[in-house]
Amino acid sequence: MAEKNKGENAKFSLIAISNAEKRYKLDKGQYYDCASPCNITKLNDDLGLLLGDRYFDYSITGNTTFFEATATRKNEGMCAGGTIKVTSDDNTIVAGCNVW
Repeated sequence: MAEKNKGENAKFSLIAISNAEKRYKLDKGQYYDCASPCNITKLNDDLGLLLGDRYFDYSITGNTTFFEATATRKNEGMCAGGTIKVTSDDNTIVAGCNVW
């Protein structure tokens, strides 16, 4: 149950990132790309978010027509290394662990 809750939190964070990406594109004409190293502080600062998550690492690739945001489970728990993703294509959350 604890792992499921952590995954749900990451999904909500990805929805917030997806919404922020849409606003960013309206303002800048392209989607935000979080250059490596990407961390939650950088995402919060650059996209105007207030995310906090100690169980997942986040990354975003973006260009003028597409973005993909990924939450990767840190190396702990039953879903360690698993990913949850959302893209600009359809905003569907795709989870890589059956618990999430």
